[in-house]
Order: sequence, then structure tokens, then C-alpha cells
Amino acid sequence: MERTADERSEWVGITAFLLGAAVIVPSLIVLAVTVITVLLRLV
Repeated sequence: MERTADERSEWVGITAFLLGAAVIVPSLIVLAVTVITVLLRLV
């Protein structure tokens, strides 16, 4: 029982981390692209 609970908590943490990364990474890419375009326009 304890092992399964620990495994479940680990899987929940892993899935939460993956979901967070899936949400954060694209937003960071968009932010970087916007910054680059703004810099290119200024130059």
C-alpha cells in the first residue's frame, strides 16, 4: 500500500512537472521571439 502511494505521488509530481514545462516552455519561446523582433526593429 505504501509503495503504491509513493509511486502515485511520484507520478503525480512528474506529470505536474511535465505539464508545467509544456506550458512554460512555449511561452518562453514566444517571449524570446518577441524580444528578438523588437531588438531587430530598433536596430
